[in-house]
Amino acid sequence: MRKYALAATLFTAASGLIGFVLRRSQLARAFEPDTGLPVAGAASTVMLLFYTVVMLAAALAFAVFISKRYAAKSTYTEAFAPASGAYLTFAGIIATLFVLAGFVLMLRVKSTSKSELTVAILTMISGLAIFGLAYEQFRGRNFKFALVYTVIPELFFTFWLLLIYRANQTNPVRYNYVFQCLAVAAAAIGFYVTTGFVYGRSAPGKFIFSHVAAVFFLAVGTADPISIERRLVFLALILFFLVNLARLTNNLGKKPPKPDPAETE
Repeated sequence: MRKYALAATLFTAASGLIGFVLRRSQLARAFEPDTGLPVAGAASTVMLLFYTVVMLAAALAFAVFISKRYAAKSTYTEAFAPASGAYLTFAGIIATLFVLAGFVLMLRVKSTSKSELTVAILTMISGLAIFGLAYEQFRGRNFKFALVYTVIPELFFTFWLLLIYRANQTNPVRYNYVFQCLAVAAAAIGFYVTTGFVYGRSAPGKFIFSHVAAVFFLAVGTADPISIERRLVFLALILFFLVNLARLTNNLGKKPPKPDPAETE
């Protein structure tokens, strides 16, 4: 693996781990034990917010650097090569976690909760779509099914984001759910940028920033007291975005130098 690909992956993983620890610290120290209201000016909250800004700024700087100097391959199959059996197995594990999370949610919710049942079903379908996209790449062909597989997860996470906000819109303490919303929103954006590669519109800079942000917010969201099925999805997504980030950055090539205007005259 190339040095900058390894550095990007390790930086992203470390940023998520540190964010997880800071969020845990905030949950333990920055809320009143009796009322659950946030403590004004709590050090752990300030540290988490400051670290979030610094981390996103660093991710943006790295993304700009990559977009100016490097370019991705023209097709999804080439940009995320190699499409080996090992990655297909990995995608199978991701799909299994999604299906398991959807099944657990389906068993836990009441049959009258149509929105939760819809989330459970779409969770399983999204997992199968992730595996389907990996299978299309493994076959080495750009089948039209890939155009559908890559869109399903981003639509699901957009729908899920709306449900999370709707369930918490009357909650006066936004710190209780804001990072879950950011995690799901970042996941949707990450899949949206990935969709661009499938449709022939590669944007490595946007891809890198979206994936670093997704891993970070998903890790922070995992620190929240969330349900087991949501935690499974978040962990599966962290693995998915980390591996795809490593695959893309490892396959980037340097942009050819721009021609000198004086030489073309």
